[in-house]
Amino acid sequence: MGDNFQGTDSVTLQPGDVNVPVFLRLKACSASTKNDGSMPYGSSVISSSATAHKSVGGADATANLIGSSTEVGNSIVVYLTYNAALEKGLYNLTAKVTMDLDGAAFNMTREYDLNRIYVRDL
Repeated sequence: MGDNFQGTDSVTLQPGDVNVPVFLRLKACSASTKNDGSMPYGSSVISSSATAHKSVGGADATANLIGSSTEVGNSIVVYLTYNAALEKGLYNLTAKVTMDLDGAAFNMTREYDLNRIYVRDL
């Protein structure tokens, strides 16, 4: 299943991994007439929240997988930690992002998914 981010690299967590940063980089469109970014032209990230769930079955894994998250410019940094309580396998990260729209009197909220987080004990 595809996700909202370029590339195909995955992140693998193993026993002992603590606060592994995953950067979810969002790019604003280069012009109001272009569709070359994941955010509207002139927008910027003002807040976000991150959640995690098991790819198969959808079990919530937020408390066991995500240590914390923060915004850095137009990126969301999610810090992942291996937890033995997690079932091995593929997990999905979801960032719910609120953006300030340039020149608008309101904000926009959108979800972005990263479906490439593996929990393993190799």
